[in-house]
Amino acid sequence: MPKFKNNIVLITGPTPGLGKSFVSVNFAAVLAETGKKVLLIDADFRNGHLHQSFGLERQGGLSEAITGAKPLEQSIRRSVLENLDFIPTGLLPRNPSKFLLHTDFGALLQTVSSQYDVVLIDAAPVLAVSDTLVIGSHAGAVFILTRAGITTEREINESIKRLNHAGIAPAGVLFNDLILRPGVYGYGYEYGNENISQLEYS
Repeated sequence: MPKFKNNIVLITGPTPGLGKSFVSVNFAAVLAETGKKVLLIDADFRNGHLHQSFGLERQGGLSEAITGAKPLEQSIRRSVLENLDFIPTGLLPRNPSKFLLHTDFGALLQTVSSQYDVVLIDAAPVLAVSDTLVIGSHAGAVFILTRAGITTEREINESIKRLNHAGIAPAGVLFNDLILRPGVYGYGYEYGNENISQLEYS
């Protein structure tokens, strides 16, 4: 994180159905397990459903905090896991892209950035809508999630292109659902396999 402009990390993907929500929740949980104070934000105003992972309702979340309908402090769900707080989408706005241009959104992110070690944002797919381009301008690091056997090289390149046009340089590409073959990667395979198990069942 020291090389990034802030501690806000955004995870997006080219298209829906890549396991973005699964990765976001588990990545947040793994970071929290290391002792980091983490805030997970569901900013996917199209199809966000991270609240279901914690058995919560979406109402009274991010959208209400941005408009001031609910104080930020009351929009944060405290200690959904040890060291992990969470903000659900709130009620879904009619025009998410325009809604995210609200000036209070940037101020909100600055506020929570100073209160946590890592702020992790789950955003809508970058090729489907422009929401992520708006959110990404506030993030210190943007990662593109792909899924083995589904995401194409063209989709990855187009995602990078759109982010670059918005002045955003992705920090990396994450590969989900990658099946490693035994005997090919030696020790690296065994070590990687152990980490995957911890991520999936944390």
